[in-house]
This record gives sequence, C-alpha cells and structure tokens, in this order.
Amino acid sequence: MPDIVRNLYEQLKVNKDVNSFYPEQFDVTFDFVPRMCNKKLCNVCPFGKDGIEYTCIPAKDKYCPIALFSCGYIAKCNEENCILKEGISKGICKGGLK
Repeated sequence: MPDIVRNLYEQLKVNKDVNSFYPEQFDVTFDFVPRMCNKKLCNVCPFGKDGIEYTCIPAKDKYCPIALFSCGYIAKCNEENCILKEGISKGICKGGLK
C-alpha cells in the first residue's frame, strides 16, 4: 500500500490544483477510514471492486467526486488522464460488501 500511495502522490503533485498535497494526506487512518470504512460505504469505495464506477461522473472544471467524497479533498477533475479511473486504486481492499 505505501508504494501505491507514493505513486498516486507523485502523479497528483504535478497538477497545479493539488500540488499542496503531501503523502501523509493519503494515510487512510486519518482521512479515509473515518469517512468511508467507519460508515461501511464499501459499495462506493474507490479501493474496492466497483466503487469508482458508482461515484465518478467526469466533468471538466468541476471537482473530483472521489477525492471530495472519500477524503474531503478539493481537487479539479482530470477526466482525460484520471489515474483513479485507470485503476490505480481498484481492488486494493478485499473487505466489505460483495
């Protein structure tokens, strides 16, 4: 998981709208777990099997619903080169709803 988080950070930091992020912000124990796991939102989890497909509506010049919904981060949608839609996080979590 740390390598995936670092890879995700390296790709996001080049975006001028999210360049103030730092890798620790992706520590799921602080931001993600309270918003998603503790509320048992497995069916929309971006780390699950199909969560991104249920929550992502690509829209230029709008905020990324995945980052906003799951961690509370405000980042512009990058619909053409979205690393989340490409599957960087898909299937990491094996728990939750089937």
